[in-house]
Amino acid sequence: MNPKKKSAELRPAQTDRNGSQGALGRSVSLHLEGKLKEALRELDLALDSGEATAEIHSARGHIQFELEQYEESAISYGKLLDLDPRHPTATFNMAVCLEKLQRWAQASESFQRASETDPKRVDAIAGMGVCLLHLDRSQTALECFERVLAQEPSNATAQFGKGVALQLLRNLEEASKVYQDNLANHPDSEDAMVNLISIGIAQKSHDMVRDFS
Repeated sequence: MNPKKKSAELRPAQTDRNGSQGALGRSVSLHLEGKLKEALRELDLALDSGEATAEIHSARGHIQFELEQYEESAISYGKLLDLDPRHPTATFNMAVCLEKLQRWAQASESFQRASETDPKRVDAIAGMGVCLLHLDRSQTALECFERVLAQEPSNATAQFGKGVALQLLRNLEEASKVYQDNLANHPDSEDAMVNLISIGIAQKSHDMVRDFS
C-alpha cells in the first residue's frame, strides 16, 4: 500500500497594494466587501483599457486564486514576472498555482527559484519537497524536508513529507517515528494516522493497526 501524499497547504503571498485610485482602488474595495468576481471584473476592465501594470497583474492573480481559477492565476503571475522579474512573491505564487494544478515538475522548478531568491522561505522549500514526492524523487524530497525542519522543527508539511519520503524509501521504522512525532505536534493529522496504519499492515503489526485505527 502506497503512503498517502498530501499537497502542501500553501497560499499565495500578498504584497502591499496601493488601492487609493482608479480600477485598482475599486477592486480593492470590492474585494474587502467579499465581492470577488466584481473585483476581478474591475481589473479586467483596467487591462482592456491598457492599464497592464504590475499591481494590476498581482491583484488579478490573487483574486483568481481565491476564486480557484488556478490556471488564470498562474498566467497573471507569469505576466507580473514579465514586467518585474525581481518581484518578491510572484515566483512563489506561480508555484502555488502550478502545485494546485498538479503540474509537479513546473511547480517544483518555480518553488526552487523562489527558495533561491529567498533562502529563508521555508514554505517554498517544503512546496518543492511535496512536488518531488509526486515526481517519485523521494530522496531529493527528503533532503528538502530536512532543510525545512532544520529551521522549523515542528513544520507540519515538512514533518509529514519526511515521513512519506522515508516510507517510500522503505525506511519504515524511521517513517513511523516521524509520523508519530507529527501526530504529537499536530494531533489532527489524519493522513499521518492513515500512513501509520499502512506501515502497521506492511509490518504485520496488529498493535499498530489497532492503535491508529
